[in-house]
Amino acid sequence: MSNNAFRLADCARVRSGRRPGFPSTNTCGAVRRVLQRKRPSKAKTRFAVCIENKGYEASLEIGKLYRVIPDEKAERHGYLRIIDESGEDYGYDATRFFAIDVPRPLERVLLKTAS
Repeated sequence: MSNNAFRLADCARVRSGRRPGFPSTNTCGAVRRVLQRKRPSKAKTRFAVCIENKGYEASLEIGKLYRVIPDEKAERHGYLRIIDESGEDYGYDATRFFAIDVPRPLERVLLKTAS
């Protein structure tokens, strides 16, 4: 059972009067609403390899792996938000990159190195 399940179980026991000393029913209702909210899933960090840097030679290196910052609006317009050589994130045409899946152990190392 997850920690959330224990908290909800404690709330149910308070209602039935079996666990004195736990939060009131009103508090449990608030806990239940918070736990039932849709939690944002921990999205896997995305990476892409630069395949075209014409006009951006100082900012992008062909063959280099870059971190992609989630930006739905930019993606709808055909752009990717990339952390480039300056260390800042900028929107670049998505055709300049090839997205790749990175295994979790490698992702951890890349993120640690980038910070």
